[in-house]
Formats: sequence, C-alpha cells, structure tokens
Amino acid sequence: MCRDVGLRSAEYDVVAFRAAPPEDLATRLAHGSALESRVDLDFGTVRPDDFEGRVPLTAEWLSFLREEVDGQLLDTLHGRWLEAKGTQQRRPDFTAYDSEPGLLVGWQAAQPQLRDDSFLVDERSFVADELYCLAPGCDCDQAVVDFIELLSGDDMKPIGGIRLRVTDAHVLHPEVEPGDEALVERLWAAYRKRHRDLDHLIRHQRFLLDARQADRTARIAPKKARAARNEPCPCGSGQKYKRCCMDRDLSIQASPSPQR
Repeated sequence: MCRDVGLRSAEYDVVAFRAAPPEDLATRLAHGSALESRVDLDFGTVRPDDFEGRVPLTAEWLSFLREEVDGQLLDTLHGRWLEAKGTQQRRPDFTAYDSEPGLLVGWQAAQPQLRDDSFLVDERSFVADELYCLAPGCDCDQAVVDFIELLSGDDMKPIGGIRLRVTDAHVLHPEVEPGDEALVERLWAAYRKRHRDLDHLIRHQRFLLDARQADRTARIAPKKARAARNEPCPCGSGQKYKRCCMDRDLSIQASPSPQR
C-alpha cells in the first residue's frame, strides 16, 4: 500500500502575496509552476518528484523540507491520508493488555490505524513505540520509547529503549540490549530530531489513560444489546459490525470481569 503524500510548493513574494487573492496560490499549486515532492508518512523521508511532469524540488527546497518535516506534520498528513482513504479513527484496543494489568501499553500497538513511527539507520529499518504505565493508582509518571528493528518478512528484533519522565521529558536511563548501546543512541537522536519538544508524551499518556478508564467503565456498565452482524458498527467506522468490533466485543464479554 502506498504510504506517500505529495507536497507542492510555490515561491512567492510575501508582500505581493498578501495583497493578492488567495485563489492565486491555489492556481499556482495546481499547475506546472509548483515544486513537487513526496513524503513517506512512516519514515518521514522527503524526495523530489516530477509526477505528471511537475517541476521537482530544487536542492535548497529539498534541504529545507527535510529539516521541517517532524512528527507533528507527519501525524497531520496521516490524518488527512486516513480521511482520503475513508478510514475513521478508532478507539484504542486494550485487549492484549487485559491478561497482564501491569504491562506497559504501547501508543501505536493499541491503535493499529496510527502511522508507524519509523526510522532508517544505515539502510536498516526501525520503528519506535511509546510505552506507558496505565495501572490504576500508579503515579510513576514514566514512559519508555522502545526501538525495534524490522527484519525480513514479519520478523522483528528488540533493540532497547529510553526510559524518561513524561512531565519534563527528563531521561532517567537507557534500557538497552547488550551490544546495541551505540545504535540506541543514534535512534534516540533521530527520535529527538523528529519530536523536538516531546510535549506529545503528555498528550498521548492522558489520551490513553482516559481511553482506558472509559474502557473499564464500559465493561462494568450494564451490557446493551449488541448490533446484529450485518448492521453498521456502533463505533461509527461505517463498516459492518462483523467486520469491525464484533470479535473484540465477544472477547471482552468472555473475559473475567475486573475486580471493583
């Protein structure tokens, strides 16, 4: 599946542009005078593109874009990519963590529809996931940015990660597989370049905490009648219930009720 987004850029005089109607920019972007580039949503790589005969990016523009592409921009572009594909955001799925309440919850692992936060180092592919403690009553305020190498097929190799405080992004210590210390340092540097202020850690933890509490509340609440197999899924995805949340709801119903 293609994971590229095309970006078009146009050079203009700031003073003249502010005095011109906004349609002028749209016209220039829609025609051959626009500079064309491609951005990989997962790896954040930027490359010039002459798709449909458009003008490829100059070396100066290409260098500028590569510096400006960060995690926030990639997440925004990915949200628009999902809209273009007709895919809606879905609530996090905590099924994998129900059997081990103390297990750290992965930001991407609990939400497969999110983009992979991927990195290239020496032509090797890696993915980073943020792991959060969502245990009730725990005030550890810590997270782990975990790095995994993507091998051939579906094989993966854990590399290690960085444990830090969420509130101030203070690094506590690395958690590294033997022999991979230097590699983790390089991956952490690449992660920090993409996520410059780390404020997203607080937002992500709060989102998962709220979603986890809502998930627990829904399990304790009186069970409502489930949708029929071929009816639209109650989550609002637009898909039939049997192709969306039915398997998850059945697994929740079969699991033991949480202690109150």
